Amino acid sequence: MQHPLGAPQQPHAAGEGVTQTTRKTLALNAVLSCFKILLGLMGQSQTLVADGIHSLSDCITDMGILLGVRYWTAPADERHPYGHWRLESLVTIAIGGSLLFVAGGLIFQAWQSVRTATATTPAWYTLVAAMLTLGSKELMFHWTKRKAQTFHSSALLANAWHQRSDALSSLPAVLAIAAAMIFPNLTFIDPLGSVIVSMFIFAAALKIMAGAMGSLMDESLPPNKQTTIEAAVCAVPGVTSAHAIRSRRNGPGYFLDLHVLVPGDLTVRKSHDIARNVRQKLMHGDYDILDAIIHIEPDDE
Repeated sequence: MQHPLGAPQQPHAAGEGVTQTTRKTLALNAVLSCFKILLGLMGQSQTLVADGIHSLSDCITDMGILLGVRYWTAPADERHPYGHWRLESLVTIAIGGSLLFVAGGLIFQAWQSVRTATATTPAWYTLVAAMLTLGSKELMFHWTKRKAQTFHSSALLANAWHQRSDALSSLPAVLAIAAAMIFPNLTFIDPLGSVIVSMFIFAAALKIMAGAMGSLMDESLPPNKQTTIEAAVCAVPGVTSAHAIRSRRNGPGYFLDLHVLVPGDLTVRKSHDIARNVRQKLMHGDYDILDAIIHIEPDDE
C-alpha cells in the first residue's frame, strides 16, 4: 500500500521544499491575521479580532517549522548525542502558555463588554472579512496538504490540518457577526462569538502543550504500535522472540531499546548481522523510530 505522503525525496530537496512552502504560508497567515485584527478593530467586532489572534497560532506553527528545519533537525553532535529536540519542546510549551494567556484576556474583555453593556454592532465589512478568510484558509489547507504529499513531510501535513482547524474556527465567527448585525439589540452576541473563538484557542494551546510535554516526560510508544513493532522484529529471519521493549519519545519520533532472542549456537558475527537487520527494519519502516539499540540474547538461557 502506498504511503499517504508518497515516496520520500532526498533530505536536502525535501527540506528546501518544506522551507519554501512554509515561508509562503507564513506570509499568507500574517496578512490574514493583520487583516482580521485591523478590520475587527475598525468595525468594532470582538469576534473578528479574536479570530485574527487565533490565526496567529498558524504563524507560530509556521515559524516553528522554519526553525526546526534549520536547527531542531540538525544531526546529533558530541554534546547532544540524542539531538536537539528537547529545545523544540520547551519553546512549544512556552508558545502554548502564551496562547492560553491571550485566550484568557479575550474572554475577560468579552465579559467586561457584556457586564458594562459596551458591546456595539459590528460593521458590515467585518462579516465579509470573516467569510473571505474562512474560504482562504480552506484553500490553504488543500494547497499545503498537496505540498506535504509532494515533499513527504509529516510536519507540513500537520500544518495543513492546523489550517483546516483555523477555517473551522472562523465559522462561528461568521455566524456570530451575522447574528449581531441582524439582532443589534442583543449586545451579547458578538462578545459571545469572541468567547467561542477563544475556546478554540484554548483547545489548540492545550493540544500543542500536551504533545511537547509527552516528549519532555519520555512518553512511550502507544501499546498498539509497540505490539506492531514486536511482531515486525519477530518476523526478521533468525529472531525467535523479542521482549523488554522500552521506548521514549524525542521530538518527532522515538528512541527504542529491546532484547532480541536468537539461537544460542550462532556465531557473534551472525548474531550481529541479525541485530543490524532488526535495526534497519525499525529505522526504515513506518514506526517513527529515530534510533534503536538491540540487545542480543540466546533463546536457550
